[in-house]
Amino acid sequence: MTIQDLKAWNIRIAAAETERGGLNSLDLSRSVIALCGKLMELGVAELRWHDTVPSYTAAVAESKKRVVGEYFRDDMNTLPPSRFFGVTGHDETGRTVCTTANRYDDVAGWDLRDYIQRFWYRNYRAEGGGQARLAPTSVPFAAGLTGPFAYIGDTSVDPALAGSDVAAYLVRLCILGCYLEWRPANIYGWMARHHAAKGLPFRWGFPTVWPSGFIWDAAPENRAYSDLCFLLCPPQGVAIVANSPLDIGVAPDPANSKA
Repeated sequence: MTIQDLKAWNIRIAAAETERGGLNSLDLSRSVIALCGKLMELGVAELRWHDTVPSYTAAVAESKKRVVGEYFRDDMNTLPPSRFFGVTGHDETGRTVCTTANRYDDVAGWDLRDYIQRFWYRNYRAEGGGQARLAPTSVPFAAGLTGPFAYIGDTSVDPALAGSDVAAYLVRLCILGCYLEWRPANIYGWMARHHAAKGLPFRWGFPTVWPSGFIWDAAPENRAYSDLCFLLCPPQGVAIVANSPLDIGVAPDPANSKA
C-alpha cells in the first residue's frame, strides 16, 4: 500500500510546501507511507478514507464496534466533508477490523473549556433520565487552550488484532492526516483512565495527558464517560510523530507490544 491508496491525501502531499512549524508535506508523506506499511504488516490489508459520515458509518456497521460514537453521529452533529474524515482498516475479505474518526472545529471566541461546556451535554444521557451536565468548574485544563481544533476519536480494533498496536499506528496516521487536512492549532482526544495509566496516550502520539477534570452536576448514565483523561497533541507533538512515526516506545518484539 502507498499513500495513493488514501483518497484526498495524494494531491496534498505530492509536492513540498513552505515549512510551517518545521513540517512540510514531503516529510509528512514519508511518515504516512511508513505508517500505512506498518499497518499492513500487522494484518490490515486495506485502508479506506471516508470524507462523509454515512460512508464511515456503513464501514463501522460492518465491524465489531457496530455503532459510531456520539461525536460523529449524524443525529447529533452536522459534519460536512470539509470538517470530517474517517479512516477504516479492512482484512483481505473486506471486513472492517479497525476504525477511527476525525473532526475539525473552529470555535473562535471560545477556548476549549467553553466549547466542551457548550456541547458536551448534548451527547450523553444522565443517570435517571435527562441530559448529562458538567459543573461550571469542570475541565480546568482546557481553559485558555485555543483553536482551531481537530478531535480524534471513535478508535476501535477488532479482537483478532488485539495486542498488535494497530490502534497506536492508526491514531498516529490520523494525527498526521489532521495536520495535512486542517493545520489545527491543537489536536485532542479522550481516553479511559485505565488505558491512559498504561501509557497508551504517548504510544498513540499525544505528549500531554491530563487526568479527569470532570465535575458533574448530572453524571452520565454510562460510567465509562465520567472519568476520561484528556489527550493533547500540539504542532510540536505532530512533529515528533512525523519524525519518528513508528516509535511507539516499546520493543519490536510483539510480546512486548501488547496493551
